[in-house]
Amino acid sequence: ARAALAQASAAAGGKLASLEQMLERMEESTTHTRDAIHFLRRRAEIEDQYAKALKRLYQESADSKVVSLRSLRNRLTRTNASQLELGETANKGWAAVEGLTLQTSELHASLAETIVKGASAPLKNALEGVEAKRKEVERGAQALVKEMKEAQRQVERVKASHDAIAAAQAAPAKPQPRAVAVMSSLFRRPDKTPEAMEGEKAEADRRLQAAELQYHATLPVLFQTLRESEEVRLGAVKVALEQYLEAGKESVEADLALFPPAAAQVAAIAPENDVKACFDPIQ
Repeated sequence: ARAALAQASAAAGGKLASLEQMLERMEESTTHTRDAIHFLRRRAEIEDQYAKALKRLYQESADSKVVSLRSLRNRLTRTNASQLELGETANKGWAAVEGLTLQTSELHASLAETIVKGASAPLKNALEGVEAKRKEVERGAQALVKEMKEAQRQVERVKASHDAIAAAQAAPAKPQPRAVAVMSSLFRRPDKTPEAMEGEKAEADRRLQAAELQYHATLPVLFQTLRESEEVRLGAVKVALEQYLEAGKESVEADLALFPPAAAQVAAIAPENDVKACFDPIQ
Protein backbone atom coordinates (compact mmCIF):
# COMPACT_ATOMS: atom_id res chain seq x y z
CA ALA A 1 0.00 0.00 0.00
CA ARG A 2 2.83 2.39 0.82
CA ALA A 3 4.59 1.69 -2.51
CA ALA A 4 1.36 2.30 -4.39
CA LEU A 5 0.86 5.60 -2.58
CA ALA A 6 4.43 6.65 -3.36
CA GLN A 7 3.94 5.94 -7.06
CA ALA A 8 0.59 7.70 -7.09
CA SER A 9 2.03 10.71 -5.27
CA ALA A 10 4.90 10.95 -7.76
CA ALA A 11 2.44 10.75 -10.62
CA ALA A 12 0.39 13.54 -9.07
CA GLY A 13 3.42 15.82 -9.00
CA GLY A 14 4.48 15.00 -5.43
CA LYS A 15 1.51 16.84 -3.92
CA LEU A 16 1.13 14.18 -1.22
CA ALA A 17 4.81 14.13 -0.22
CA SER A 18 4.17 15.76 3.15
CA LEU A 19 1.31 13.37 3.85
CA GLU A 20 3.60 10.46 2.99
CA GLN A 21 6.21 11.74 5.43
CA MET A 22 3.65 11.94 8.21
CA LEU A 23 2.46 8.40 7.47
CA GLU A 24 6.04 7.15 7.59
CA ARG A 25 6.65 8.88 10.92
CA MET A 26 3.48 7.34 12.30
CA GLU A 27 4.72 3.91 11.23
CA GLU A 28 8.00 4.53 13.09
CA SER A 29 6.18 5.73 16.19
CA THR A 30 3.90 2.71 15.97
CA THR A 31 6.97 0.47 16.07
CA HIS A 32 8.17 2.21 19.23
CA THR A 33 4.74 1.80 20.80
CA ARG A 34 4.74 -1.91 20.00
CA ASP A 35 8.12 -2.13 21.73
CA ALA A 36 6.62 -0.40 24.77
CA ILE A 37 3.72 -2.85 24.82
CA HIS A 38 6.16 -5.76 24.62
CA PHE A 39 8.21 -4.29 27.48
CA LEU A 40 5.17 -3.89 29.71
CA ARG A 41 3.88 -7.36 28.88
CA ARG A 42 7.28 -8.94 29.59
CA ARG A 43 7.55 -7.05 32.90
CA ALA A 44 4.15 -8.40 33.87
CA GLU A 45 5.25 -11.93 32.92
CA ILE A 46 8.42 -11.59 35.01
CA GLU A 47 6.42 -10.33 38.00
CA ASP A 48 4.00 -13.23 37.63
CA GLN A 49 6.81 -15.78 37.40
CA TYR A 50 8.47 -14.27 40.47
CA ALA A 51 5.18 -14.37 42.37
CA LYS A 52 4.66 -18.04 41.51
CA ALA A 53 8.24 -18.87 42.52
CA LEU A 54 7.78 -17.17 45.89
CA LYS A 55 4.49 -18.99 46.46
CA ARG A 56 6.11 -22.34 45.69
CA LEU A 57 8.90 -21.51 48.13
CA TYR A 58 6.38 -20.66 50.82
CA GLN A 59 4.43 -23.86 50.24
CA GLU A 60 7.59 -25.96 50.32
CA SER A 61 8.55 -24.41 53.64
CA ALA A 62 5.10 -24.35 55.23
CA ASP A 63 4.30 -27.93 54.17
CA SER A 64 7.75 -29.16 55.21
CA LYS A 65 8.49 -30.20 51.65
CA VAL A 66 12.03 -30.91 50.55
CA VAL A 67 13.53 -27.77 49.00
CA SER A 68 17.18 -28.88 48.64
CA LEU A 69 19.56 -31.82 49.05
CA ARG A 70 20.74 -30.34 52.34
CA SER A 71 17.21 -30.24 53.74
CA LEU A 72 16.67 -33.80 52.55
CA ARG A 73 19.82 -34.96 54.38
CA ASN A 74 18.74 -33.11 57.51
CA ARG A 75 15.32 -34.71 57.48
CA LEU A 76 16.75 -38.19 56.97
CA THR A 77 19.08 -37.79 59.96
CA ARG A 78 16.35 -36.58 62.31
CA THR A 79 15.38 -39.16 64.92
CA ASN A 80 12.80 -37.27 66.90
CA ALA A 81 9.88 -35.20 65.64
CA SER A 82 10.35 -32.77 68.50
CA GLN A 83 13.62 -31.72 66.91
CA LEU A 84 11.59 -29.97 64.23
CA GLU A 85 10.62 -27.37 66.81
CA LEU A 86 12.88 -24.34 66.86
CA GLY A 87 11.55 -22.94 70.08
CA GLU A 88 8.54 -20.75 70.73
CA THR A 89 10.02 -17.37 69.85
CA ALA A 90 12.11 -18.78 66.99
CA ASN A 91 9.03 -20.49 65.57
CA LYS A 92 7.14 -17.23 65.62
CA GLY A 93 10.03 -15.47 63.88
CA TRP A 94 10.25 -18.17 61.22
CA ALA A 95 6.46 -18.09 60.69
CA ALA A 96 6.70 -14.33 60.18
CA VAL A 97 9.35 -14.82 57.49
CA GLU A 98 7.22 -17.48 55.78
CA GLY A 99 4.18 -15.21 55.94
CA LEU A 100 6.23 -12.35 54.51
CA THR A 101 7.18 -14.57 51.58
CA LEU A 102 3.54 -15.42 50.84
CA GLN A 103 2.41 -11.81 51.12
CA THR A 104 5.23 -10.69 48.82
CA SER A 105 4.12 -13.32 46.32
CA GLU A 106 0.59 -11.94 46.40
CA LEU A 107 1.82 -8.38 45.93
CA HIS A 108 3.84 -9.28 42.85
CA ALA A 109 0.96 -11.29 41.36
CA SER A 110 -1.26 -8.25 41.85
CA LEU A 111 1.37 -6.00 40.27
CA ALA A 112 1.55 -8.28 37.22
CA GLU A 113 -2.22 -8.10 36.79
CA THR A 114 -2.25 -4.33 37.23
CA ILE A 115 0.46 -3.83 34.60
CA VAL A 116 -1.52 -5.88 32.08
CA LYS A 117 -4.94 -4.38 32.77
CA GLY A 118 -3.83 -0.83 33.49
CA ALA A 119 -0.92 -0.37 31.08
CA SER A 120 -0.17 -2.87 28.32
CA ALA A 121 -3.74 -3.84 27.36
CA PRO A 122 -5.11 -0.25 27.15
CA LEU A 123 -2.04 0.83 25.18
CA LYS A 124 -2.50 -2.08 22.77
CA ASN A 125 -6.17 -1.14 22.25
CA ALA A 126 -5.26 2.51 21.64
CA LEU A 127 -2.59 1.53 19.13
CA GLU A 128 -5.02 -0.66 17.21
CA GLY A 129 -7.38 2.32 16.91
CA VAL A 130 -4.57 4.58 15.71
CA GLU A 131 -3.48 1.96 13.17
CA ALA A 132 -7.04 1.75 11.82
CA LYS A 133 -7.12 5.54 11.38
CA ARG A 134 -3.74 5.56 9.66
CA LYS A 135 -4.86 2.92 7.17
CA GLU A 136 -8.08 4.86 6.58
CA VAL A 137 -6.05 7.98 5.75
CA GLU A 138 -3.78 5.99 3.48
CA ARG A 139 -6.77 4.62 1.56
CA GLY A 140 -8.22 8.12 1.32
CA ALA A 141 -4.96 9.53 -0.04
CA GLN A 142 -4.74 6.73 -2.60
CA ALA A 143 -8.32 7.43 -3.73
CA LEU A 144 -7.54 11.14 -4.14
CA VAL A 145 -4.48 10.52 -6.27
CA LYS A 146 -6.19 7.81 -8.31
CA GLU A 147 -9.03 10.14 -9.26
CA MET A 148 -6.62 12.94 -10.15
CA LYS A 149 -4.58 10.60 -12.35
CA GLU A 150 -7.65 9.29 -14.14
CA ALA A 151 -8.96 12.82 -14.68
CA GLN A 152 -5.61 13.92 -16.08
CA ARG A 153 -5.50 10.92 -18.41
CA GLN A 154 -9.01 11.74 -19.64
CA VAL A 155 -7.94 15.29 -20.47
CA GLU A 156 -4.89 13.97 -22.31
CA ARG A 157 -6.94 11.40 -24.26
CA VAL A 158 -9.47 13.99 -25.34
CA LYS A 159 -6.73 16.38 -26.43
CA ALA A 160 -4.90 13.66 -28.37
CA SER A 161 -8.13 12.61 -30.07
CA HIS A 162 -9.01 16.16 -31.04
CA ASP A 163 -5.49 16.86 -32.28
CA ALA A 164 -5.63 13.73 -34.45
CA ILE A 165 -8.98 14.78 -35.93
CA ALA A 166 -7.70 18.29 -36.63
CA ALA A 167 -4.56 16.93 -38.27
CA ALA A 168 -6.57 14.55 -40.43
CA GLN A 169 -8.90 17.32 -41.53
CA ALA A 170 -6.01 19.61 -42.35
CA ALA A 171 -4.09 17.01 -44.35
CA PRO A 172 -4.67 17.09 -48.15
CA ALA A 173 -6.75 14.18 -49.35
CA LYS A 174 -4.81 11.57 -51.31
CA PRO A 175 -6.36 10.28 -54.51
CA GLN A 176 -7.61 6.74 -54.12
CA PRO A 177 -9.10 4.20 -56.46
CA ARG A 178 -12.87 4.44 -56.48
CA ALA A 179 -13.34 0.97 -54.94
CA VAL A 180 -10.97 1.79 -52.08
CA ALA A 181 -12.64 5.13 -51.48
CA VAL A 182 -16.06 3.48 -51.35
CA MET A 183 -14.87 0.86 -48.82
CA SER A 184 -13.12 3.47 -46.70
CA SER A 185 -16.27 5.56 -46.55
CA LEU A 186 -18.26 2.55 -45.43
CA PHE A 187 -15.97 1.70 -42.49
CA ARG A 188 -14.76 5.16 -41.54
CA ARG A 189 -16.08 6.45 -38.29
CA PRO A 190 -18.00 9.67 -38.77
CA ASP A 191 -16.09 12.78 -37.75
CA LYS A 192 -17.11 14.34 -34.44
CA THR A 193 -18.98 17.55 -34.65
CA PRO A 194 -17.39 20.64 -33.12
CA GLU A 195 -20.15 20.65 -30.52
CA ALA A 196 -19.38 17.03 -29.51
CA MET A 197 -15.68 17.73 -29.29
CA GLU A 198 -16.31 20.80 -27.18
CA GLY A 199 -18.56 18.74 -24.90
CA GLU A 200 -15.87 16.08 -24.46
CA LYS A 201 -13.28 18.69 -23.58
CA ALA A 202 -15.62 20.43 -21.16
CA GLU A 203 -16.44 17.12 -19.42
CA ALA A 204 -12.76 16.18 -19.09
CA ASP A 205 -11.87 19.63 -17.73
CA ARG A 206 -14.80 19.48 -15.32
CA ARG A 207 -13.70 16.11 -13.96
CA LEU A 208 -10.12 17.30 -13.47
CA GLN A 209 -11.28 20.48 -11.76
CA ALA A 210 -13.57 18.46 -9.48
CA ALA A 211 -10.70 16.10 -8.60
CA GLU A 212 -8.42 19.02 -7.74
CA LEU A 213 -11.12 20.66 -5.61
CA GLN A 214 -11.71 17.35 -3.81
CA TYR A 215 -7.99 17.03 -3.21
CA HIS A 216 -7.65 20.52 -1.73
CA ALA A 217 -10.75 20.00 0.43
CA THR A 218 -9.86 16.52 1.68
CA LEU A 219 -6.12 16.73 2.27
CA PRO A 220 -6.39 19.04 5.33
CA VAL A 221 -8.94 16.64 6.81
CA LEU A 222 -6.54 13.74 6.35
CA PHE A 223 -3.74 15.71 8.01
CA GLN A 224 -5.99 16.58 10.94
CA THR A 225 -7.03 12.95 11.33
CA LEU A 226 -3.38 11.91 11.51
CA ARG A 227 -2.54 14.64 14.02
CA GLU A 228 -5.44 13.65 16.26
CA SER A 229 -4.53 9.97 16.01
CA GLU A 230 -0.93 10.71 16.95
CA GLU A 231 -2.10 12.73 19.95
CA VAL A 232 -4.26 9.79 21.02
CA ARG A 233 -1.30 7.42 20.69
CA LEU A 234 1.08 9.62 22.68
CA GLY A 235 -1.61 10.23 25.29
CA ALA A 236 -2.10 6.48 25.64
CA VAL A 237 1.65 5.98 26.01
CA LYS A 238 1.76 8.61 28.74
CA VAL A 239 -1.15 7.06 30.64
CA ALA A 240 0.30 3.56 30.31
CA LEU A 241 3.68 4.65 31.68
CA GLU A 242 2.04 6.59 34.51
CA GLN A 243 -0.03 3.54 35.44
CA TYR A 244 3.05 1.34 35.27
CA LEU A 245 5.10 3.61 37.53
CA GLU A 246 2.26 4.16 39.98
CA ALA A 247 1.58 0.44 40.23
CA GLY A 248 5.27 -0.25 40.77
CA LYS A 249 5.54 2.45 43.42
CA GLU A 250 2.50 1.16 45.31
CA SER A 251 3.83 -2.38 45.12
CA VAL A 252 7.23 -1.38 46.47
CA GLU A 253 5.65 0.62 49.30
CA ALA A 254 3.36 -2.25 50.21
CA ASP A 255 6.29 -4.65 50.02
CA LEU A 256 8.38 -2.51 52.33
CA ALA A 257 5.49 -2.24 54.78
CA LEU A 258 5.57 -6.02 55.22
CA PHE A 259 9.08 -6.04 56.65
CA PRO A 260 8.73 -4.18 59.99
CA PRO A 261 6.24 -6.69 61.52
CA ALA A 262 8.37 -9.63 60.39
CA ALA A 263 11.52 -7.89 61.62
CA ALA A 264 9.87 -7.32 64.99
CA GLN A 265 9.09 -11.03 65.31
CA VAL A 266 12.64 -11.94 64.38
CA ALA A 267 14.01 -9.36 66.82
CA ALA A 268 11.85 -10.92 69.55
CA ILE A 269 13.58 -14.28 69.20
CA ALA A 270 15.05 -15.14 72.61
CA PRO A 271 17.59 -17.94 72.19
CA GLU A 272 18.18 -18.39 75.92
CA ASN A 273 14.48 -18.75 76.65
CA ASP A 274 13.92 -21.15 73.77
CA VAL A 275 16.90 -23.29 74.79
CA LYS A 276 15.76 -23.29 78.40
CA ALA A 277 12.23 -24.31 77.39
CA CYS A 278 13.65 -27.08 75.26
CA PHE A 279 16.31 -28.51 77.57
CA ASP A 280 14.97 -27.95 81.11
CA PRO A 281 12.21 -30.56 80.81
CA ILE A 282 14.74 -33.10 79.60
CA GLN A 283 17.21 -32.41 82.36
